[in-house]
Amino acid sequence: MKPVQTGLGPGEAGDAARAGALSGCTAYEYMRFAAPADPWSAALAERREAPTVADLALRLAGETEMAVIEGAGGAAVPLNASETFADLAAAARLRTILVVGLRLGCINHALLSFAYLQQREVKLVGCVLVDRWSASPPSYISDVTRALEPRAPILRYLPHDDDESRSVQLLAASLATCSDICAQPNR
Repeated sequence: MKPVQTGLGPGEAGDAARAGALSGCTAYEYMRFAAPADPWSAALAERREAPTVADLALRLAGETEMAVIEGAGGAAVPLNASETFADLAAAARLRTILVVGLRLGCINHALLSFAYLQQREVKLVGCVLVDRWSASPPSYISDVTRALEPRAPILRYLPHDDDESRSVQLLAASLATCSDICAQPNR
């Protein structure tokens, strides 16, 4: 599920619908804005009220099934003038997995995200390393793992695959084997 989808108009398949179709899961979103921006900027562009952590967390609390909840662009992306996706994760007591796209700068991005999540008291379960754009050399994957693993476990590595459907199926199958991580009491 995706609490806030931006960059798409009504009726267009969003991230949740696409991931749901590829993984065979039910998909849904709570809010949608057409502007391709962070939720706060998108709401301002459409002269609509920006999402709030209180509203989104209340809706998440009402969910009865375990869900994979996708943010948008990172933990510090603003939902409104004073709240971010990390604030939502903290308020909803979500167990968080940081997805790290393997490319130059990802170590810095991940370490800054770790610090930001820790500052907001978000439970970081670990990381999934994703070779989204091309296959990384094993030495680079080793470098990233060495830098991140002391701070958060590397749960999975998803190798590059031009077939997005195969990638999603591989990740879904891989995460199904870590149900002990995902099925903890606080989501």
